[in-house]
Amino acid sequence: MRRSRKTKKNADLIGYLIMSIVIVIMIVAGYFFFQAKSEFVHRDDFNCREDGIVSKETAIVIDATDSLNETQILFVNKKIKMILENSLLDEKVSFYILNNNEEQYSPRLSLCNSGDGKDKSELTSNKRRLKKQWNENFYNKIIDEVNSVVDAPLADSSPVLEMIKFVSINTMYESTAKEKRILLVSDMLHHTKQYSQYKTKPSPKDLDSLPYLKHSLPKLHDVDVEVLYVLRPNFYKLQTRGHIDFWDKYIQKAGGNLVHVESIN
Repeated sequence: MRRSRKTKKNADLIGYLIMSIVIVIMIVAGYFFFQAKSEFVHRDDFNCREDGIVSKETAIVIDATDSLNETQILFVNKKIKMILENSLLDEKVSFYILNNNEEQYSPRLSLCNSGDGKDKSELTSNKRRLKKQWNENFYNKIIDEVNSVVDAPLADSSPVLEMIKFVSINTMYESTAKEKRILLVSDMLHHTKQYSQYKTKPSPKDLDSLPYLKHSLPKLHDVDVEVLYVLRPNFYKLQTRGHIDFWDKYIQKAGGNLVHVESIN
């Protein structure tokens, strides 16, 4: 009789133990299920969140009205790779090419960083697959576009002012991102029939006196602007501190901030 009771007691303990293990497994499985579900975000064909949230707005503009030399191409490529590799989750990157055709001002592409998986857990995500998707759908697409325009033929005009204005309105003006920035890769020598910095030394005073410059003023409220200042051997006399000062005042007048100018030769 005592042996029967002891056997029953042991069986009950084993049953309780099994039940406890099952409950723990269910709790853990439920946690990971709801954790994965909470991290899932619906995205459109451009990797952007369907709810419209953008953590940072970035526009990259490459001046294709003249070619870059080999070292300039290398530097620009490395700089843009660094921007992409350090981009925020849900940062939107739009890539523009500056040429003398106003009908082609629209961005070549606009893609969002949906994440490369480095911030994910191996338990709830396939990090290798996420990295592969990030490369294929974001990083490589932008780099391929960059590489397609770095050796452009010489154009007969360089409407830098118009391009900045277009980018400011098309990408920055309505953006809800808390951070906004434009990277300009250009010699910044504006040249059109209406106004040419090849012919006239620019002055900040021109911003108030020349109608063309007033008309070309962009919308850069709270936008940080960085310039990779492409030096041209034939135009060193034009690319002076005064030239940079003109662009600094132009960007300030438009509500933006010229945060960095880096010369590339």
